[in-house]
Amino acid sequence: EQRVAYGSVGRPAAIYALDPQAGYVFAINLGPGQIRAGITDLFGEIAVQRVEATERASAERIINQLARLYKALLTESGFDDGSAGVACLGVPGVWNPETDRIGAAPNLPMLTDIPLQASIQAALGLPLTIENDVNLAAIAEYWKGNARGHDTFVSFFIGTGIGLGLHFVFRHAK
Repeated sequence: EQRVAYGSVGRPAAIYALDPQAGYVFAINLGPGQIRAGITDLFGEIAVQRVEATERASAERIINQLARLYKALLTESGFDDGSAGVACLGVPGVWNPETDRIGAAPNLPMLTDIPLQASIQAALGLPLTIENDVNLAAIAEYWKGNARGHDTFVSFFIGTGIGLGLHFVFRHAK
């Protein structure tokens, strides 16, 4: 409870506010050359972040690297294991939640034949959401970046590969 508001009729209203430190997000951008990872509070403020070269030898090495990164960043962030945590992974390919596989990921072929979400979720011990990396970047631009306040935009990304993120809000005309 943050405060109490008094009006002219009825009982006083209790005003509540979300505590951004009540939980955290372990955010990961998994690329063929590097992994960018960080821990944010519930409002998206970055507590700690790190960039490492991707250990591409095998899927198992990448998953172990993500688990090690998570533990190190969690310790450094000041959040503890008792806090509510979730993870979000951006992958350079097409995520299919029904098969738990990524496709069209020629730069990370070792990850296309494993149950990716189940494997990483087990290693982290956190609920995990997986999405295409460019789609997540477009969402981030809409939330906190240059696309704030714009219902329709295109994000074009060039890195190891090329990606396009579209964001639009359909409004029915009267």
